[in-house]
Amino acid sequence: MQTPARILRADAESLERDSPDLTVREQEQYTRILTIAEGLMARHGIHTMTASSLAQALRMAPSTLRRHFADLDALLATLLHRHLRKLAGALNKIPRDSPDRPQKCRAAYLAYTRTPQGGFTEAHLLLVRDRHLLPDDLLTNIEAARCKLGNLLAQGHAEEALALLDLPSLNAPRIEAALAAITADQQKPAPPAPKPAPHRDRIIPAARPRDALALLRFGPLPIPPHVTARPQIHSSA
Repeated sequence: MQTPARILRADAESLERDSPDLTVREQEQYTRILTIAEGLMARHGIHTMTASSLAQALRMAPSTLRRHFADLDALLATLLHRHLRKLAGALNKIPRDSPDRPQKCRAAYLAYTRTPQGGFTEAHLLLVRDRHLLPDDLLTNIEAARCKLGNLLAQGHAEEALALLDLPSLNAPRIEAALAAITADQQKPAPPAPKPAPHRDRIIPAARPRDALALLRFGPLPIPPHVTARPQIHSSA
């Protein structure tokens, strides 16, 4: 019986927290794995490789790769978290008291995630294209970090901003125009609710004598349930 991958990942994270600091050689291995794996996954996709094939490409034993990462999902999650941390650092360099900070954050986001040719960088391509391939236990934290970035980009419109910024076919002016349209549409006042039409059978509270004419348009008043008979009017002799 095989141990589920999520249990292996949890154990690996626990061991990593409890393990001593990496040696210089192990740190070099770790950095080399991240650098090469990011390029290979961006070009070919995580679904086309295995831990053994990646280890072979890195010219190391599979056990060496597993010493750093329990599986390819853990490796991809590490790459995405690293990218999100660097991206958040780039956005946080913009002064918080800047009046046009959201626009500057969006410009910094595009500068950090796009290549000079207009496509995505390798790290951002992995985020946009492959993050949904991760299991839920790893994807949840990544989506939470991504949502925090979205609030820096457009408070109250995080998902809309991220969706627009992660479309390579849109440039900065078109993104700003689309966000402006979304914001303006949601700020329109709601139309007033229509007034209910008066119902002819509704019960009207007792009125003063001078209001008697106003009651005529509602028709005769209903008889209270405790009244069993109308009083008889006798003419005078």
